[in-house]
Amino acid sequence: MKSTREKLFKVEQTGEQIGRLARQYWQDMADLVSLTPPQLFDFVQAIPYRRDPPGVELVQRPLFLRMEAARGADCDDRATAVAAWAIASGYPWRVVAVSRRPDLRLHHVFTEVRLGSSWVPIDPTYPTSSYGRPENWTARKTLAEG
Repeated sequence: MKSTREKLFKVEQTGEQIGRLARQYWQDMADLVSLTPPQLFDFVQAIPYRRDPPGVELVQRPLFLRMEAARGADCDDRATAVAAWAIASGYPWRVVAVSRRPDLRLHHVFTEVRLGSSWVPIDPTYPTSSYGRPENWTARKTLAEG
């Protein structure tokens, strides 16, 4: 399992890895294509939140998130799973990095899925998150898309 977990130091590297892992391992989420986007949100949100080790950014393929769900996952692991599900389901997707900080440093990532003519945020990272609810971010950057 270690071969798909890499130490990352910039948000752009995180975005590249999310996109790469989602494209490479979309089959990890193929058995969930019958879920609606709100159902997928609930499925991924039910996984406990767990930070990466201090000073290191790790991005996991969706299979690891599902196998180790009891251990938890952070925002980039969830973004990877949602992007892989979108690929398996045939939806256009993009991963965005955002900030609420006054210094505008990007600190959070999630996936948006295009449903009809709208991009819908699917950010199941925190228990307080709601499906499709846009947030007021101070900065945002698209990191990967498909």
